[in-house]
Amino acid sequence: MDEYEVLWSQESIYDAADIEDYIAAEFGDKRADQFHNDIDYEVGRLGTTHKLYTGTGIFYRGFLIFKKPFSPSIVFYIVDDSLKRVYVLRILRHERDWQTMLKETLFYTF
Repeated sequence: MDEYEVLWSQESIYDAADIEDYIAAEFGDKRADQFHNDIDYEVGRLGTTHKLYTGTGIFYRGFLIFKKPFSPSIVFYIVDDSLKRVYVLRILRHERDWQTMLKETLFYTF
C-alpha cells in the first residue's frame, strides 16, 4: 500500500488549536493533551487510510472533499493521487454549520 504525504492547511491547524483550547477550558489540560495526540495520530494515518472514507465525499468547487469522523469532530480532506498527497482542509466540530464554513473559505493555505 502506498503511503501518501499528509499536509495540514493553516485553517485546519487553527481549527485543531481552537478545539484543544475549548477542551482545556472545559475538561482540563490533560484531556486537551490527549485530544492533541489523538488528532495528530488520526490525521497522520490518513496517509495510508484515506481510501477508507471514499463513500463520504462532498463534491464542491471541483474537488471531492472527504469526511473522516473523529468524535466530536470531522476531518475534511482532499486527495491528490498524482502527487500522493492528502490535504487536510478543516477540522470542525460536528455540531457546527460545517457546510457553510467550507463554502466560506475560498482558498486554503498550506
